[in-house]
Amino acid sequence: MLAGDLVTLRPIEPDDLTTLARFANDVEVSLLVGGQAPVPQPVASVTALYERRREPRRDQLRHHRQ
Repeated sequence: MLAGDLVTLRPIEPDDLTTLARFANDVEVSLLVGGQAPVPQPVASVTALYERRREPRRDQLRHHRQ
């Protein structure tokens, strides 16, 4: 975790997924970060994306073994 005067950065936790789904479906947030208007995503889709990104990729595993 990194903590500053205005912001604390930490890994995403399962309790954050509902909030992340809300952000993913927010038109203003999506356009602000340079994206297009979002396609509605249910919390289950955001959860699945989070779970996939938590697992190390094969290229990351190969790198750690060397």
